[in-house]
Amino acid sequence: MNNRKHYTTAEKERKAFATAMIAILAVFVVWAVLTLCGVFEKPTWEPDVTYPMANANVSWDQTFYGWSDAT
Repeated sequence: MNNRKHYTTAEKERKAFATAMIAILAVFVVWAVLTLCGVFEKPTWEPDVTYPMANANVSWDQTFYGWSDAT
């Protein structure tokens, strides 16, 4: 049984670490570019036409708010 061929060496660990870091860096760069291009932003919808509010100067006294038939 020759198990010495399956040892984890520092060189293999460095290669695995470098590969993982390059993959993470690539994902980060792609995410940053997509963010700068505006891919993740939702479009802001604006109405085609706006109309002023009708009866904007009505007071609460004129609306009879809070009055009921029981009083």
